[in-house]
Amino acid sequence: YLDSFDLCWLQPEPSGEHHMKELCCAVPFLASGSIVLVDDSPNRQDQLPLWVDRRKLVQHGMIDEATARRELVARISKEVSRCAASKRSQFTSLKLAAASDMPYEDLQQLFLQNVPGTKEFNSLHESSELLPGKGYLVHEYLKAVGVPEDNECAGYQRLFVWP
Repeated sequence: YLDSFDLCWLQPEPSGEHHMKELCCAVPFLASGSIVLVDDSPNRQDQLPLWVDRRKLVQHGMIDEATARRELVARISKEVSRCAASKRSQFTSLKLAAASDMPYEDLQQLFLQNVPGTKEFNSLHESSELLPGKGYLVHEYLKAVGVPEDNECAGYQRLFVWP
């Protein structure tokens, strides 16, 4: 079960690299049929944790927009603080937007544009990043060496079966 330190969705590289080190340490001990579960690695964007995008909850009246915005502002502050000090300046516009009266929908869009691997990030940066999360390196490695993925795994975890 690969679950390194807490993931910073704005800067997933450190925890992604830690996942890869965990896997490299485990490989010599994996027998055929071993299950490798990678945490915080959604298969699809709609499997991101609810706090990442609460627009559906707002649309269905399960939470009001003001509450969703307050929670998003708090999360933005937490996510930026988890980033390496050298990377925090990259998120100045996101922090300023959170401190402003920017409407919730616009702030949510801006946040997702800063999360590597989301469709919003990929569109803005004209990239084809993998889905967000910390398992991107492990996923690419396992895919490259032919380890099948169980795409039915629920939530934002990925399940692989060692050949």
